Amino acid sequence: MKICLLVAMPDRPLLFVQQPVESLYTATILRQQGHDAYLVDARLGEDQVKLGDPDLVIVITQTYDLTQCNSISLEKSRELVAMVRQRHPGVPIVAAGVHASMEPEMTRRDLDVDASLPGELESAVPAFVARVTADPLALHGPFDDIPQQVDPQTLPVPDYDLVDVHRYWGEVVDPSGAIRNGTTGLIFANRGCPYTCSYCFVWFGAKIRRRDPEQVVAEMRAQRERGVRHFFFLDYTFTIVPTWVRELCALIRAEKLDVSWICQTRVERVNPELLADMRSAGCTGIFYGVESPWIADLDMDKPTGREAIEEAVRQTNDAGIQPLVFILFGTENGDPAKARELHDFLRDLPATFHPSVLLPRPFTSLWNKHTEGMARPTSWTEYAQVASELQREILGRSEVGAVHKEILLLPNYVENRLRVEEPVEQR
Repeated sequence: MKICLLVAMPDRPLLFVQQPVESLYTATILRQQGHDAYLVDARLGEDQVKLGDPDLVIVITQTYDLTQCNSISLEKSRELVAMVRQRHPGVPIVAAGVHASMEPEMTRRDLDVDASLPGELESAVPAFVARVTADPLALHGPFDDIPQQVDPQTLPVPDYDLVDVHRYWGEVVDPSGAIRNGTTGLIFANRGCPYTCSYCFVWFGAKIRRRDPEQVVAEMRAQRERGVRHFFFLDYTFTIVPTWVRELCALIRAEKLDVSWICQTRVERVNPELLADMRSAGCTGIFYGVESPWIADLDMDKPTGREAIEEAVRQTNDAGIQPLVFILFGTENGDPAKARELHDFLRDLPATFHPSVLLPRPFTSLWNKHTEGMARPTSWTEYAQVASELQREILGRSEVGAVHKEILLLPNYVENRLRVEEPVEQR
């Protein structure tokens, strides 16, 4: 069967375009099963949306790299489906990914697709294709027994010839500490997160599922052979198992891959010895979910204190790694004094910060708290409208917004650093 995996543009500005790792794994598996599977990525531009002559189109409404901060609405996906219908009448279209998993029938109806397939793509799509190949009438379900999660250790090294790896880019931290945009590879080694932050959407579950260090290095080597030197680890808490990190670092050094990489974790999950090991294996930047210096005092189930934040940042700098911190506007609860405190905290923090605005996302405990007693939305557009209204309420007074504008003028705001530092050539 000729199968097109079609990656949709999200309904949000793109600050980076990472490799569609879920699609790479899935297409590789389908090829191993004898299918003619290929990728089309609408995020690379409308001129890239050429589907050929597929027998089946799988629309991926959200890539894994944005699942945690997923687009709630599906306007771009809907437009893409309509275009496919017009150009390829009669070809079955199936939606897959996070939206199809959380609201299968709503997603099918909103997008006007033939089916809505729940589950992680690497497990659900091959099982679905096998079923439809044997019985075309199985296209419309039911899908109750389709496997929902994959064991990462069973995944193959992706066939990176499915894409032009040089079209994918994100932030790169040079060994000097300079931050630039450049070609990056994406590695997803550890799925799941055991923490329960109220604002965080963790589709991959609480249990940690890992790839072996040898498998991770094999993926890095395959991309290195294609000219990729910089990598981003998508793992939500990269250092959750320190022994695994040390094994990986030892292998990277032994292979002499000559790579640099960025990861993300929590401030309480690092120490000087681990950081030194990571730096010696090419780690040049770490994203920490800081959110705010008083996050531990809020009802958000994240007991991270200011002292722990500042100590982790100090240790990271001492190790020669660039500390990068995620910040949430909206944790001030509409208090201008708190906004000023956040400004001063970031001004004095020796780290580069990435701000975003607190948004109650569907299927998080923060959403449940703010929507208790409300009727459940009947479309993804309605979900997005409710979330936006809640976000405006959380942000509160205009005085808070004025301080936020001052924060964005600080020199350690990532966009300001990117403006003044020479960008890496993008191919």
